[in-house]
Amino acid sequence: MIAQERHGDLEVLRAGDRGAPRVVVLHGFPDHPPTFAPLVERIAAAGYDVIAPWLRGYGPSIGGGPYDPETIARDVLSLVEDRAFLVGHDWGAVATYAACALAPDRIRAAVAIAVPHPMAFLRSFVTTAQLARSWYMLAFQLPGFPTIAAARDLALIDLLWRRWSPGARLGDEARASLHADLRAHWPAPI
Repeated sequence: MIAQERHGDLEVLRAGDRGAPRVVVLHGFPDHPPTFAPLVERIAAAGYDVIAPWLRGYGPSIGGGPYDPETIARDVLSLVEDRAFLVGHDWGAVATYAACALAPDRIRAAVAIAVPHPMAFLRSFVTTAQLARSWYMLAFQLPGFPTIAAARDLALIDLLWRRWSPGARLGDEARASLHADLRAHWPAPI
């Protein structure tokens, strides 16, 4: 069973045996922990203590910046009591790489999903194909783009979610929850 708890500045979903090895599941953009609830439940059922935080800048966790990978990695490491497994998707993958670089002795193993290692990503960024897939990262840096991204009830965010999760359906209740979390600290999530 999944519970919602507060750990310092971070709100988390938690499931599993509290004495078991810890797995920290880190969401990406434009997701939040409830999107990963099925994964959290499966990992917990396999015998782990699973924590999935709302990353800094996402409601209901701390809204204030900075939002750089090192700061977010330090937030993640605050959830690691001994040594933990990390599973990071998208922005969570970036935080995973940063946490591994900051404190490799505190990480048992790490899985990064959808974002390659930063050096590989930088090398690939010079290709037209990678630029076409990553255009939103550049667009989010433009003044005024957060307003465009939030327009029409976060229509661009919904488009990105559908495009990046083909075959997955975000139900009305799940969509409303995600939108509420994104709006809680907008534009911090981008």
